[in-house]
Amino acid sequence: MERDRMRMVILDEANIVCSTLSFAGSSAFSRLSRKFDVVVIDEAAQAVEPATLVPIINGCKQLYLVGDPVQLPATVISTRAQDHKYDMSLFKRLQNGGYPVKMLNTQYRMHPDISFFPSQQFYGGGLLDGQGTEEHTKQPWHSQPCFGPLAFYDVAGKESVPLNGASIENKAEANMVLCVYREMVHRNPSLRKNASVAVISPYKAQVKLLREAFKTALGEEMARLVDVNTIDGFQGREKDVCFFSCVRALRKGRKGGGIGFVADERRINVGLTRARCSLIVIGNARALQYNQNWASLIHHTMTNGRFFRPKAPYADWMTLAASGGCPPVTPTEQELDTLNKARTKLSAEEQAPPPISLEPHRKEDAMEEGLAEELHESELADEDEGDVGVLDRAAGEKKAPGKDRNQQGQQQQQQQQQEQREPEEARGAPEAPVKEGSGPTVANGGTDEKVEGQTSSDGGRLKRQRR
Repeated sequence: MERDRMRMVILDEANIVCSTLSFAGSSAFSRLSRKFDVVVIDEAAQAVEPATLVPIINGCKQLYLVGDPVQLPATVISTRAQDHKYDMSLFKRLQNGGYPVKMLNTQYRMHPDISFFPSQQFYGGGLLDGQGTEEHTKQPWHSQPCFGPLAFYDVAGKESVPLNGASIENKAEANMVLCVYREMVHRNPSLRKNASVAVISPYKAQVKLLREAFKTALGEEMARLVDVNTIDGFQGREKDVCFFSCVRALRKGRKGGGIGFVADERRINVGLTRARCSLIVIGNARALQYNQNWASLIHHTMTNGRFFRPKAPYADWMTLAASGGCPPVTPTEQELDTLNKARTKLSAEEQAPPPISLEPHRKEDAMEEGLAEELHESELADEDEGDVGVLDRAAGEKKAPGKDRNQQGQQQQQQQQQEQREPEEARGAPEAPVKEGSGPTVANGGTDEKVEGQTSSDGGRLKRQRR
């Protein structure tokens, strides 16, 4: 009782009160002797409309909605609710209705080579670089193109579903990430001194695999310096160096395969805008090129000397590339024509009215099947799972041979079920669930610090991250 009374006294005396949307509707606010004239809602594009209405019932006269509608949307699991636009935020609805929106168009986070593509692809060229951005994001390792500021590694890995799992992993990509990181840190020891590197992926199984791979290869202490998380768990944060593992690969029996929610442009945008100094994308170009946004990124990196095709073994190739012995791929006219054809056709079909369908990704898969016979089949890079491929092999060898067939059947069934569960995984919160606090925080950024405290693995001092 005394604790509750003291809380009310503090709230009555505070000029600024920070709270979650839901707690703003609690009895603590309704019992206050005064109302709140001004309400500022951060990350408003990530909140469903009913949640946004909660804090404005306390006498609000001025409302500021701050957010980025081109990045992650509100978290809504129900597909029926999505069909009825429940996942549309109040921010987005006002924008669609023609309400004037002021864009803060100057960014100070990313090296200009990183920000150029998102600006052109997602913001219509309206995202500008602040004065001095290039100078304070330039690093010694940029002398080698394989280390950024922007690099795309074309890795021909294979999708797999862990036993008794529903998510997807790609061991070849995980090995490539590990090889690039090792070589980069070996040549730039300063990266070992603080938690300045992040590895992000859309899939929880890949995140788990990467964490195990780094812990096995580097040891638990050094692995803590690498922040491995999902895209959703990393929104709003930033690191000097970011690896983006796309996971999806070509499917057996098809030249083109669906890439699921990796095709979501909002997740692509988030994944490509977390790095300050270097962004290194690891993916299968032939699988990703069936999506217009990915085809544009592949074309951009190819034509700007930022596209690499590693050869097995990746560790040896990476050492050679870091010494300048493996220059970026020079695209052929046929490769560029193929990408341009995909970009043009997909862009035209994506602008057409979508058919009424309850099956997710049907339109996307139909476009991919139509393009599969037309796209040029360039030579794939060699696959190399390295040490990552044996992480769970020892456990698998202990099982009786008679169970192999049953395991294969289970994995095939899990692969089919994965596409149905994929939207739920994509919209999920960070892996470590964050419980809502017992009360508001009378300090700026309190909510963000709580969330980051659950997902950060850098062990350093928590700071509110700029979007």
